[in-house]
Parts: sequence; C-alpha cells; structure tokens
Amino acid sequence: MLGWELPPLQIGGLGMICYELVKELSIRKVPVTYIMPMGPEGTDSEFANLIIAENDKLGKNIKFPEMIRVPAFFTAYQSPENYSQSYKDYISKRKNNLELTKKQLYGPFLSVEVDLYAKRVYNIIDKLNFDVIHAHDWITYPAAIGIAEKTGKPLVVHIHNTIFDRYLGNASSWERDIEYNGLKRADLIIAISNYVKNTLIEKYGISPDKIRVVYNAKNTMINNLENIQAPNFVNKKIVLFTGRITVQKGVEYLIQAAKKVLEKRKDILFVIMGGGDKQYFGEVVNLAASLGISKNIMFTGKPYSLQEAKSLYKIADCYVMPSVSEPFGIVPMEAMEYDTPCIISKQSGCSEVLKSTLKVDFWDIDELANKILSVLSYDTLNKQMSEQGKIEVGKMTWKKAVDKLINIYEEAIDMKNKT
Repeated sequence: MLGWELPPLQIGGLGMICYELVKELSIRKVPVTYIMPMGPEGTDSEFANLIIAENDKLGKNIKFPEMIRVPAFFTAYQSPENYSQSYKDYISKRKNNLELTKKQLYGPFLSVEVDLYAKRVYNIIDKLNFDVIHAHDWITYPAAIGIAEKTGKPLVVHIHNTIFDRYLGNASSWERDIEYNGLKRADLIIAISNYVKNTLIEKYGISPDKIRVVYNAKNTMINNLENIQAPNFVNKKIVLFTGRITVQKGVEYLIQAAKKVLEKRKDILFVIMGGGDKQYFGEVVNLAASLGISKNIMFTGKPYSLQEAKSLYKIADCYVMPSVSEPFGIVPMEAMEYDTPCIISKQSGCSEVLKSTLKVDFWDIDELANKILSVLSYDTLNKQMSEQGKIEVGKMTWKKAVDKLINIYEEAIDMKNKT
C-alpha cells in the first residue's frame, strides 16, 4: 500500500483513512506493507509493516495514539506553487536553526518530491512479497505504475479527491496528467463516493466498469484522544465549521448565510476553525467585516488538532459543511458522533449516505440560513437530529468498507490471472 501519511505519522485526513483501513485489514489477518516517503528513522506502525522510503529501514514501534507530524512540505491539497513557497520559507528558517539543518530535503519542487518517492519505491520493491498494489491518490501514482510495470502485479488506485475538487479544476497540466495516467493504468479504481465516480466518468472519461465505490466510515481515532477543555462561550449558540479555509470548502457562503441568520438572532457565534489558503482566508475575513458581522464570527486562523475539534463538537449547537465540492466529508460524521446536528452541502459524497442531516446546495445562502435557524430554534428538531445522527454514524463501520476492499483485491488478482 502506497500513501503519503499513516498515523502515528500524520498530516491530514487521508492518513486517518489509511489508518482505519490497515487496522481493519490487520484484524482480518491481511498483512499490509505501507510505504510512505519520509519520517523519523526507527518508526513503525501498530498495524502495518511501515517502510519510510527515504530511510528504507524498519525499527522500534511507536504505538498509536501518539501523533508525530510528518516533516514534509507537501500536503494532500497543496499546489506545486504553494509547495515551492513552503520550501523557500523553510530554507530561510533553517539558516539559523541547527535542528532544521539535519532534515534531508527531497527537492525545491513538488515534482521532484513525487519523482524521488517513485524512484525509491521502485528500488525497495524487490525486497517485498505482495499480491496487489493499493495506491492512495495522485501523489503515489507514478510509484504505483512503476511497481506494476516492474512486477506485473494488479494495481488498485484509491481516489480520495480529484483536481476538480482540490482546485475546482484549475490545476497544472502536470498534476492532471499524473492523476489521469494513474486512473487509466489501474486495473480497478476505488472511488469514495458516487460523487467522485461520476467526476471520473464525466471529466476523465474513465469507464464505469472499472470503478468500485467504497464509502468511508467514522473516525475511530477521535474517541481515543483525551478530552481538553473547550472555550466557554457564555450565552451564545455555536455554529461550527472545521476544515481548511479554501475555495473548495465554501466558507464564503457560510459567512453570507451568517449575515442573514444574525438579522434574525444576535445570540449566535459562528466559529470558523482552521487555516488554509492565505489569500482566500483574507477574503472571507474581509467579507465578514464588510457585512458588519465580525463580532459574531470567530476565526481561529490556524490548523487545529483532532482534540481541539472534539472539544468544540461537544459544545456546538450546529455544524455546517458548505463545501463547493466535497468528495466525501468525514468531519460531519465526527460531529454527529458527539451529538451535534449537521447541515451539509448536497455537493458532497457523504450526502449520499447520511440521512440524519439537513442538506442544502452550497450556493443557496437563503436556504442555508433558514436551516441554521431551524436547528437552533426548534428543540425537537435539534434533539431528533442529535439522537438519530449518533445512531446512524455508529452503524458506519470500517468493517463494511474493508469487506468490499478485500473483494476488490480478489477481483483485481483474478483479472490479472486471466490475462
């Protein structure tokens, strides 16, 4: 299995999904070798044979839930331009920091990092025995294709988001070509929703015959974390958003809806938790100011821990996911786990499976405002959504997802054996 992150080495949500998959596979006695590009020497995973490509060594176990951030500049939704800027910022900082000078860098460009990972994986693979290649998202596709060509093993690619989600289609041709080539070369494709499946068919011309939909399940990692004290918002109803502040996440529509909500009620605080694109973040902060609602909008302005999110889920009166394009969306399920009623965008994968939420088109700020007011004003509705949501999420297990995953592995192997 190829991926950019795996707890305890984690950057974002993709790592959590991979963790849940390999944990469930280990319960089924399916051995997984997981190769990621970088991390501290002597690191291993509780549930997988973890290989750090830049080290090519195995070592002592680090048991979950200890979290170590991967010392990388790349994240799942970072553009090549942002990667290069992160690299330049790092170089300027490390001139006066001896600890930073110890880090071995892949290269000043994202293309170099992806290419070096592929080459290192290609050299490592001769030492391993395996039946199928499982590659997560476009950054691993060059490595996965190289392994498939070298070994003849079946290739299953797992698509968690596309360029049409990450940048709403405005990606570099280089990144688009890597994603397309991986999808075309794959024997089978796992899409995390029909929303993603339809994107692959309509935008990339991929045959539906090779796509299998496997929905994500709830984040079990969050339950293992210690509780931390949540802020005390006195006499305020809390409407919460957690996530990256990017165009994809549609925060501007939530801000516009907030204006309409606050015209009806003044006792509401909108908490926007997360960091992200600096330009877009500045735009939404300025939008709140221009609408005259800044005192009722709290921007944290930085990435947050899962513990911090958990503390706010527990006190929030409503969670809103206004995404313009959301391949799935696990965060509402996290909120529902802690009895928080959720309003989600219809333009999301999770809207296909979550029945105990209210749904709205991301652009319909009038309807979004009405739904927020309904959740906050009608105790019966709020209670019903809280109770049914918790029950619904409790039934969404990784066991079901891995049942399908194992069937896909077997199908891919059978396909290869017949050729």
